[in-house]
Amino acid sequence: HDTTAFTMQFLLFELARHPEYQHRARAECVAVYEQIEKNGKDIEYDDLSKFVFLRRCITESLRLWNVAMIVFSRVSSAPERVTGLNNQQVEIPKGTRFNFWYYGQHHSRDLWGEDALIFNPDREFKNHELQRGDHTEPELVAFTPVTERFHPFSMPRRDCLGKNFAFLEMRLLISRLLQNFHIELAGPTREDANVQVGTGEVYTRWAKSSDGLVQPEKMMLQLIPVKNDPLKRSSL
Repeated sequence: HDTTAFTMQFLLFELARHPEYQHRARAECVAVYEQIEKNGKDIEYDDLSKFVFLRRCITESLRLWNVAMIVFSRVSSAPERVTGLNNQQVEIPKGTRFNFWYYGQHHSRDLWGEDALIFNPDREFKNHELQRGDHTEPELVAFTPVTERFHPFSMPRRDCLGKNFAFLEMRLLISRLLQNFHIELAGPTREDANVQVGTGEVYTRWAKSSDGLVQPEKMMLQLIPVKNDPLKRSSL
């Protein structure tokens, strides 16, 4: 569960330093659980799709703070020709070792816009990135969320087997946390509140290995019970 915990940690970090998004996510969670309780039942799998904005927050956290910035290298099984810089054709011999630089695609201004390094759950995600289908593609709800610019679980057919279980866990746990607690940065983490992906002393300190970000050693969050008035508390 390390990768799921990593994603939830950075999602809570972003919600703590963006209280306007935290308020919207909490309002949605409270409304969903109130309706479930009104119907006299426990939460079911089909209810998870009702956390629309929360899902956007999770997806944006997967993009901005992706666990796997690179993946295990591959070896080409046949000669290939690809288009490189300035539309130049590049010959790739058989047996060439290569890798996918997920960090570059997840943070590209060309692919995501000028706010690519900013947490923005309202950005224009594609249906495939949100596992969101319509009547023509209902099966997207279980497919790997992958496009040419977004692939937090790697790419089929070697993608993460536990991706849908991870989404289930995150929506259940984060929704309950937001329903019951207001989240703020605490301790030394307050000093890291202005960290930006890809630059600065804090990010450099956090990114301790070439394989991607490790768990920050002193990430601290304060959970404040909202008790009987969660919507009022989240607007503070």
